[in-house]
Amino acid sequence: MRTAIKIVLFAVIFKLLDVAAFQGLRRLDSNLPADETGLKLLYAGRRGEEIVAFGDSRIRYHVNTRILNQSTGMSAWNLADAGSNFEQQWFTLNEYLDFNTPPRVIIFEADTLSLDAKSGLKFHTELFRPFQGYSSRAAGLFATSPLEGFAMRIATVRAFKSRIVPLAASLFSPVQAAADNTANGAPLVLVGHHPNGLKASAKRFQISQERKDAFHRLAALATSKSVVLILLTTPEYKHDEQLIPADADTAYGFFSGLANPTAGIYYLNYARDPRFVNNDDMWFDGQHLNVVGMSEFSKVLAKDLATILQNQAGKRKSL
Repeated sequence: MRTAIKIVLFAVIFKLLDVAAFQGLRRLDSNLPADETGLKLLYAGRRGEEIVAFGDSRIRYHVNTRILNQSTGMSAWNLADAGSNFEQQWFTLNEYLDFNTPPRVIIFEADTLSLDAKSGLKFHTELFRPFQGYSSRAAGLFATSPLEGFAMRIATVRAFKSRIVPLAASLFSPVQAAADNTANGAPLVLVGHHPNGLKASAKRFQISQERKDAFHRLAALATSKSVVLILLTTPEYKHDEQLIPADADTAYGFFSGLANPTAGIYYLNYARDPRFVNNDDMWFDGQHLNVVGMSEFSKVLAKDLATILQNQAGKRKSL
């Protein structure tokens, strides 16, 4: 009898610690990017944000989750990582879905460079090294042989990684919220203008079938999870000076073709939006909005997102 009571008490205490630790993590700033701090929150699990954004710096510095939250009433997390390529963004999305409740909305960058497999953007694999013990997928990034990869997968048993490891990490290695404007030394917002001024330097890209196929898989994944997918093209500074219009329109046409509102897939294209494109006051450099532009763009995005969600709610009621 005493043994049974001890087991029950241990289970109750463990559950209370479990809930307290994870609730503490959920109260932390959801605008932290996919650096080591943000990934620690991701792998701790149970995040439950209703909107989650993935991309590179043009999502990182253009989408303000606090404004999305204030305008839509929905919790939001910007998990974009500056300089990351599609593969890293896809990888991070799958890790998020593996460890957390699926969001109601996924915002995923649909930039022209997203379709270029040789764009020069990188998969920052080292960000995931501290989390090999959490995820077999992360462990696989560093396996040097199939046998080592298999061993890593055995070592990251789902039941262990999804409960015990995150709890221990949250208790003994607590996450510290970043300062208001920085995370691991990288700014969360860009203030004013770049010291070198605004430059509309031309971007060149080549659309690859590999990336087109990958975006089709992204759309299929969102549909399978019953998640609204927003493919997002953010504003381009002096658009037609930076991009060859015909090439850009080919990319935008591909993303438009992926859109299927019936399946909850939408494409929002602000690349030539006159409210931003030629408004120097809103740009930090030739690629990124400053904090003023970020704020104004996020308000526009939030309004359009609210309209989409209202339409989705109307469709559900009519079924």
